[in-house]
Amino acid sequence: MQILMSIFNFFWFLSVPIIIIVLFHEFGHYIVGRLCGVKVDVFSLGCGPELFGFQDRYGTRWRLAALPFGGYVKFHGDTNDVTTTDSEAVSAMPANEQTVIFLAQKAWKRAAIVIAGPFANFFIAFSIFIGYYFYQNISILQSLQFAFDDIWFIFSNIIYFIKGSMIGNETFEQLIKVAHYNFMNLLYISAVLSIVTGVVNLFPFPSLDGGYLSYYIIEAISGYKIYNNKIIKFVEKNSYILFIFIIVYCLIYNFIS
Repeated sequence: MQILMSIFNFFWFLSVPIIIIVLFHEFGHYIVGRLCGVKVDVFSLGCGPELFGFQDRYGTRWRLAALPFGGYVKFHGDTNDVTTTDSEAVSAMPANEQTVIFLAQKAWKRAAIVIAGPFANFFIAFSIFIGYYFYQNISILQSLQFAFDDIWFIFSNIIYFIKGSMIGNETFEQLIKVAHYNFMNLLYISAVLSIVTGVVNLFPFPSLDGGYLSYYIIEAISGYKIYNNKIIKFVEKNSYILFIFIIVYCLIYNFIS
């Protein structure tokens, strides 16, 4: 029973930061996608079966799913939540619908959409830092300065923070201890992990935003749509398996440690 409670507490600790990080990350993709003229079919907070949802006047299904660890934005014409276009479905669409799918947009628009997620992570982290210090009766100017200092400190030590958050050294343990004190500290940790998430997502890994960004940069320079390459699609599809394995390994390692 004690082991089960420890597992429950561990995932409860992770759930609040992850929900905050995912919500703003995906909203970044959503809002810039809309601004770039892309129709959004689904905005999901969490994965798995839908617990609650509604359809807005733009045709987007907003849903809360059973599993809080994740989320996605599904653009019109995609087969799933990873911007894989359903070619048959797109070819059957009326001409006006084909103009609002993700891959119909210019390379710079697609680049802006994918990079918006990580930048949303940076924005919410900066906002949380300001609120955290302002809540402690620190002036707004000093709060801004402290927020900039914190972000610079995290960026300048990003490898250490990533290692601490994912491999289980003292950094991760300290974050858990601090989070037990109050909700404001938990928000602060959410900001730290949000920055780490944003930076990691910018890595040129096939299944991450940085991977998509590299495709669109190459396309903008060369004119060749590398994303349509069958080899790239195969690597991208299988890289998700590797990425999930790494995440699961790190979570288990942290729990055992």
